[in-house]
Amino acid sequence: MFLRNKKEINIYAPITVDGVTYGNLLDPNVRKKLKVTEVPDPVYPDDKFYYATKNEDGSLTVTPRPVEQLKEQAEQELAAERYEKEVGGLTLPDGTVISTDRNSQMKIAGALLFVQRHPEAVINWKGDNGWVKLGKAEIEGIADLVAMHVQGCFSEEKSSIDEVVAIDKFEDLKELVKAKRTAKEAKELDDGLKTRPVMTEITGM
Repeated sequence: MFLRNKKEINIYAPITVDGVTYGNLLDPNVRKKLKVTEVPDPVYPDDKFYYATKNEDGSLTVTPRPVEQLKEQAEQELAAERYEKEVGGLTLPDGTVISTDRNSQMKIAGALLFVQRHPEAVINWKGDNGWVKLGKAEIEGIADLVAMHVQGCFSEEKSSIDEVVAIDKFEDLKELVKAKRTAKEAKELDDGLKTRPVMTEITGM
C-alpha cells in the first residue's frame, strides 16, 4: 500500500502534482520525488465477527458485529451442519450403508408402516450396496437406527444453539463460535484421513 500526504494512492493510475502529470508511479525515483511512501497493507479482521472500513490513510476502522447478528448467523450455520450430517447416511459396523436423505427417510417410514400391517412380508430393498431382502425385524431395526441418527443430529443442534442463545457478551460468543469452527475443521480432517484410500506399494513385476 502506498501513501502520499497521509492518503492512500494508486501507483498504477495517472496523477498530477504541481501541474505535472505522471502516467503512473511505478518508478521508485518518481515516488521518492513526490514523497510517496510504501507501508504494509492493513490486516483485515475475520469478517464473520467484525465490520472493517478502510480510511483515506489506509488504516481500518473495525467495529464488532452486533451480538444478535452473530447469534442468528451461528444458528443458521448450526442448522446447515445438522442437515448435512442428518442426510449424510449411516454406515453400520458390517459395512452396510443406509441412506438418510429426506426421501430415504420417507421410504423407510413407509416400509415400517407396511411390515407392521403385514408382519410376514419380505421387502426387496435397493440400498447403496445393492439389493437385499428385509423382513419385519430388519426393517424395524433400520428404522430405529435412522430415527436415532436423525434425533441425535437435532439434539446436537439444539444443545449447540442453547449454548449460543445463553451468551450475551461479544467476546464470549466469538470464542464459542471459533471453538466450534475449530472442532468441525478437526473432525472434517479426521474424517478425510479415515476415508483416504490406502496405497499399496508395488516393488516388482
